[in-house]
Amino acid sequence: MSVLDVDLAIVGAGLSGLTAALRFAHARVTEVPLRIAVIEAKDAIGGRTLSTSNGIDLGGAWLWPHDSRALALAADLHVETLPQPGGSDGEARVQGGMSRLVAAVEHAIRALPHVQLRVCLSTVAESVKIDNAGVVVTADNLVLRAQHVLVALPPRLAAHSLSLPIDEGRREAMLRQPIWMGAMGKVGVEFAKPWWRSSPRFNINTAFLPGSAIKQMLDASSDTAYAIVAFVVPPDDAGAMPALVDSVVRDLGALQRRVSGSEDAAIAVVSHSWRHDPFVFAPGPGSPFEHPRDGRDALRAPLRDECGRARVFFAGSETDGFAPGYLDGAVRAGERAAVEIGLELNAAAATVSD
Repeated sequence: MSVLDVDLAIVGAGLSGLTAALRFAHARVTEVPLRIAVIEAKDAIGGRTLSTSNGIDLGGAWLWPHDSRALALAADLHVETLPQPGGSDGEARVQGGMSRLVAAVEHAIRALPHVQLRVCLSTVAESVKIDNAGVVVTADNLVLRAQHVLVALPPRLAAHSLSLPIDEGRREAMLRQPIWMGAMGKVGVEFAKPWWRSSPRFNINTAFLPGSAIKQMLDASSDTAYAIVAFVVPPDDAGAMPALVDSVVRDLGALQRRVSGSEDAAIAVVSHSWRHDPFVFAPGPGSPFEHPRDGRDALRAPLRDECGRARVFFAGSETDGFAPGYLDGAVRAGERAAVEIGLELNAAAATVSD
């Protein structure tokens, strides 16, 4: 097992963790290389964002006018957005899919000349331990020794899958925080033309199909594809997911006949069940569909060493107090954590100089 020494180790390569890395790196311009390692259990960065090659989002997708930090991040990185077709609240999506924003954040970190970034994919973190020299993160195929660690996972997932130096009260608080949309699934269906726009009296974004597995539908079209995304509740058995996807396609076909008078076959179908994604979903008390709330210090407070120095920090959308569970919450949490780590470094430097 290889051992890597870094200044900052981040567990989770979603939007929150990578935003934290970017903001931290911007604020810590040093003469010596700033070593940042990000470990990610999945085989790609992005967390709960997942976009197809033609921009259909099967994960987090929307930004609203009040999502000031996420919109500012997209603007800073010159990532274009497009209005949600048929939207009524000013919501927008990222041109090409939300994964493009996450990729832009990673690219921006790598472009900083003073940063040495290492992203370790398919690497499952197992434990975080504080010792006299800093923090040790042990993964299934790697050991990271770091001055500081940022855990950028949904609190429930972190408490469920990661050994952390926390007391039972903190662990229970983390387990109580729901993972927003973590128990849901999405089905994206692409068509040759947007038949749902053929009637001025019909809006796919507000339509409801009684008796269908579809809980909500939205126009997911972009400059490169006409598509509908359907929200579904995945079955308990992951093996039954294909049958559910087939039922969604049939129900959309029947709806097409009613709205446009004809039925053209779908040209592509994609889906993802977040409920069956072991690196996103984790069981916990209460309803898995409950919206997360502000967990305050029980979710955000850093963990300290014996000398009182903050060593382990927390991000992830569900740790945010303003927009927990949303993309803007992910950005806000990452930015907050970057500031916290910077302040701890400043305090430590001041102590040494004294």
